[in-house]
Amino acid sequence: MTPRAVLVIAVSLLALSASPALAQKELFVAGVRELATAAASTDPARSGGMQATVDRMAAALAQWDRTISDIDARIARDLETARGRRAYDLHLELAVTYLERGRLADAERHLTMASSAEPGAPEPQILRAATLELAGKRDDAARQWEIVWRSDRTNPIKAYQVLRSGGSDIERSGAAAVIRTAYERLLTADEPARPLSIAAIRLIPDTWSTTPVVGDAATADAFALLAEARYDDALAAFRRRMPEAEPPLARFTRGQEFEKANRVREARREFEAAVAGTLSGRSLLLAGIGRLAQVEGDFAGAISAFQRAVQLNPNDVNMHRELAFAYAGQGAVDEAFNELAAALLLNPRDAQTFADIGRLFLDAGRDADALPPLQRALVLAPGRYETRYALATGLTRLGRTADAARELEAFQQAQREAIDRQRRAFPDSRR
Repeated sequence: MTPRAVLVIAVSLLALSASPALAQKELFVAGVRELATAAASTDPARSGGMQATVDRMAAALAQWDRTISDIDARIARDLETARGRRAYDLHLELAVTYLERGRLADAERHLTMASSAEPGAPEPQILRAATLELAGKRDDAARQWEIVWRSDRTNPIKAYQVLRSGGSDIERSGAAAVIRTAYERLLTADEPARPLSIAAIRLIPDTWSTTPVVGDAATADAFALLAEARYDDALAAFRRRMPEAEPPLARFTRGQEFEKANRVREARREFEAAVAGTLSGRSLLLAGIGRLAQVEGDFAGAISAFQRAVQLNPNDVNMHRELAFAYAGQGAVDEAFNELAAALLLNPRDAQTFADIGRLFLDAGRDADALPPLQRALVLAPGRYETRYALATGLTRLGRTADAARELEAFQQAQREAIDRQRRAFPDSRR
């Protein structure tokens, strides 16, 4: 994706922020924050306050809809004479307005019309793919990402979207080649970081909180609906009678206790039950589930959990690395490499990820492929002596014994120096 395409989508979203809908949107989001805070409170008086917050949110939502109707009417008048780029801009503005409101069908309709007005424009195609994902239409989204990819076949970000979403074998093969080319460039040259989230359309993103925001009996159903951008249904859920089932927050808390006690299976079960009622931070919860699945030797379950975490939080390097480790555990070397390469797109100077790629290739018996990323890791972080040991291993396997001996000697020297530093920092308390 070109920088211009990223910029245009960002500008479109900012244009919405300057619209009359901004005040209502901010009031609604402020209400969500208040409810998230209340969900973690044990104050018995919180119920009345929560209902007052819901009432304010409902009023903001109603006013938001009236404002959108005014915008729609204004744009409809303009579209009577608008053609080409002007029509494209108007449809895109309205599509983004509907996206943030959670009216996905209306948004998709205007994205289609924007594409008709400007067939070569990438923004509607990208936003449509993101919209289909938000609506849970995975197969349609995968096909749409292929359309996005075909318009710019040299772009590694778009290539990754095809690989991640599960495109056809032919398109995946071409996309994987582009990812490989981008990786090979990074072995010898610095490049700017590239965010993998092409279109941020969630009003309440998964990164909204640094810890999982899990609903209790009064909020869980509504939190699940808010996360799906079903805002009217969420407000109705806040007013319904509390469900009799044990709330997700209780399951999450119990899962933490089980995890501390090293009761892996029970912890995983409780966390899985808590995901549906989590407003934000689902990726963190899913990553925890993935790690527990790996402990149980369930790499397929781990892969599924990490895939969902990456979809929710695509710009987190560690999410991609953990998914790569899960793939590697199942012997899926190519898929693991693609995730590590994606991590490098996010941080092209990440020595740890280069080292991870080197070790991935060593474990797969691809010793010659392992040397370049290990050498790059040492250029970026020469103090990582573990990388020198891995490099010595690869050189030994390739019969380059003299080079291997030098690396092994450097490893041993660096290891001794690290141990000495540790001893000086933490002297024996008995002396």
